[in-house]
Parts: sequence; structure tokens; C-alpha cells
Amino acid sequence: MPGPCCQKPLTKIIRVGMFDAGTVGLEEIMTSLAESDWADEQELATQLLAMARKRGNYISPASEELYKLALVREFKAFTGTGAQKK
Repeated sequence: MPGPCCQKPLTKIIRVGMFDAGTVGLEEIMTSLAESDWADEQELATQLLAMARKRGNYISPASEELYKLALVREFKAFTGTGAQKK
């Protein structure tokens, strides 16, 4: 049985535009950002996108805005709030 060093990160399927996309490390991204401050939704979207890419998720430049919308939606569901955090 593989040890902790060999475990694969969890993948979650999210709706991006008209398609479903597997996203690696989404829970870790959400947890990390839920514990930090963000000034506005655009800043949050930019941070979510950057962190998703850093985790190895391929996001084409043409799909960036759709991913931002999807990631913010998922973040709001994760945190249980639609209100902005300061």
C-alpha cells in the first residue's frame, strides 16, 4: 500500500461554462483562501485561477473568464457565503 508521499490529490468536477472540468486540489485552494483576506471578487477570482494553475490544472487562456466565474461560485458554496470578505 502506498504511503502518504504517493497519494494523489483529490479531483473535483466543477461546471465551467457548458462543460464539466476536473480540478485538482480544489479543496486545498478553497481552504487556503477562506483563511485569508481578499478585497473584492475580481481579486479573489484572480487568486483562485492562479492557485488552480499552480496545482497543475490546465486552463486555456480562452477559458480564463469562465473558470474565474466557476471558481468564485465554488468558493462561495465552500464558504457558505455570498457576501464579500474584507
